[in-house]
Amino acid sequence: MMDEFSLETLEEIARFVIGNSREAMQAEIARLPAGTWRHSMTVDGYEGPIELKAAMTISRDGIHVDYAGTSAHSGYGINVPLCYTDAYTAFGVRCIVGPAILNNAGSLAPVTVSAPRARSSMPRVPPP
Repeated sequence: MMDEFSLETLEEIARFVIGNSREAMQAEIARLPAGTWRHSMTVDGYEGPIELKAAMTISRDGIHVDYAGTSAHSGYGINVPLCYTDAYTAFGVRCIVGPAILNNAGSLAPVTVSAPRARSSMPRVPPP
């Protein structure tokens, strides 16, 4: 394809695709009502029940999901790093907002996440 179209690099095409994806995603977000919606749920945990909280804010800049108020991380290894939180959040948003738009850095950029820093709800157990 590069020879057929006399292309030296794919940078210009990549900028075009990513830019169009971002614009398309922002257009889809602009069709949604602006505001903040909150939800929480309690699920079983090991040390005790776990409270999951999320506030989703839709604005002209994009969609931001804030997990502030969620329970402290578990000492039993059932937590996920922030990159997983980012990915699972973006997946959920993209299933509903702009699902036909190409999935790339441009379509993902308007979806942002914040979450509390890891803090333990139980003391660390020293190795035996």
